[in-house]
Amino acid sequence: MDNQLIAVGFYKESFNSYLPYEIKFPTIYQSEGLKKHIQKRHPDCVQYIGLIPPIIASPDYIGVNPNEKI
Repeated sequence: MDNQLIAVGFYKESFNSYLPYEIKFPTIYQSEGLKKHIQKRHPDCVQYIGLIPPIIASPDYIGVNPNEKI
């Protein structure tokens, strides 16, 4: 299985001020298998795959799910 990574955006270091940890990886990637995963497990979200780069560039929410352990 070919697991190519595709750059879809850049992480802005200023986002770290909203998070309880520091992220230092500037480039954000998605795997080629993301679309297949979304189609299989989250079919109602397929329409948003093409919107990933603009969502990363200009998010309307930055935070940590309160139900997730850090």
